[in-house]
Amino acid sequence: MLVASYVLVFLFLFYPSAADAATGLSSPDSLPRRALLGVTVEPVSDDHVRIKRIIPGSAAALSELAVGDIVLALNGSAIDSVSTFLAMMKSFKSGDRITCRVQRGGKEVNIDVNVGEWPREQPGDIQVLYDVVDAHEATLRSLLTKPAGDARKLPAILYLQGMG
Repeated sequence: MLVASYVLVFLFLFYPSAADAATGLSSPDSLPRRALLGVTVEPVSDDHVRIKRIIPGSAAALSELAVGDIVLALNGSAIDSVSTFLAMMKSFKSGDRITCRVQRGGKEVNIDVNVGEWPREQPGDIQVLYDVVDAHEATLRSLLTKPAGDARKLPAILYLQGMG
């Protein structure tokens, strides 16, 4: 029965009422997710990276980026390795507009891209609910997973960030 008490506390903390939402609590969309450009890259000999693949439907696919482009810089910061490229991409949030300086056919061009959102976790047999909770001076992302289509009371594990 102790587990059921935690489930009620969890639902109270992470699922505010409509009245709470009207008073200014954050929405799940208020925290931008990690950016996804939608490319795989490979190193090239002159300390740059080349676009090896573009994921269909991604921000890169909707832009003028092309397979074979050599990425020279992102927002003016030089790209000299795959690890530098990945580190730069981690600094962006979904919805950011970035400028990719690429070399194509011996010419350098700037291509602007509105980066997309990292895909949300949605396995077929588990329902994942995304939400946020306002805590003191921070807004924290919350994730609730539960078996899809199962209405029974089930045990729960609650992880609280920043409790010390």
